[in-house]
Amino acid sequence: MEIVKKSAAVPAALIIAVASTITATGCSPRRECRDAQGNLLPDTACRGGTAGARWVSVQSGGFGNSGAISGS
Repeated sequence: MEIVKKSAAVPAALIIAVASTITATGCSPRRECRDAQGNLLPDTACRGGTAGARWVSVQSGGFGNSGAISGS
């Protein structure tokens, strides 16, 4: 009769699976470069200091994917 030991790899695999699911569904906040009117700009505009360009936080994910924007 063989005795099977519990492995610490099982919880690690579970953590990786949950993290992957959260990342895949877009539940984590991200940021976009926008102008004063809310138009989407290339990231280079915010990195380069273009007048009026600013980073905004964008919440996405869940049902409906509302894409709510908040200034930062």
